Amino acid sequence: SLTLDAPLQIDGSDDGDYTVKMTAEDNSGNASPAKAVSFKYDTIAPKVSQISLPDAKLVNVFPPVISALLEDTAKGAGIAPPDVTGEGRGSVLYLVAPDGSRVPARTPLQSKPQGTMTELVFEPDPIANPDGVYTIVVIPKDRAGNQGANVESAFLLDKSPPVLTELRVGAQSIV
Repeated sequence: SLTLDAPLQIDGSDDGDYTVKMTAEDNSGNASPAKAVSFKYDTIAPKVSQISLPDAKLVNVFPPVISALLEDTAKGAGIAPPDVTGEGRGSVLYLVAPDGSRVPARTPLQSKPQGTMTELVFEPDPIANPDGVYTIVVIPKDRAGNQGANVESAFLLDKSPPVLTELRVGAQSIV
């Protein structure tokens, strides 16, 4: 059995690497060789630091890449690999079309670790995406299973050129 001198805090103050060493001893006093188990204690959920699009909130071509930067604490377990199975085990980034459906990906969600940060990269499939408001959804999760707050960011896709309805020269209408 394992007994701690004091319970580990759940506010992040005790987060970090731990090693538990154990031996077994029988009634005759014979002890087994020591066994050690190391683990990372992580109670703080990761957060989304940034969502990037090629051009701000108004685009006239479908974005080839959408990325999000996720951040875990220095003592944290690290960002979980992307959830490509839909089972909720890892971090998620997806795109919602104006009709509420998910835009399919051209390639699987990619993960690029950068120290305590991880960049998730989503390449949407550019097939027949209509004009309208699209929503990027990011759900950060770390390797310990802590899930951060969902973050959403919207952009307007407007591929339609303006239509000239009237042209005036002075007081005379030409079109």
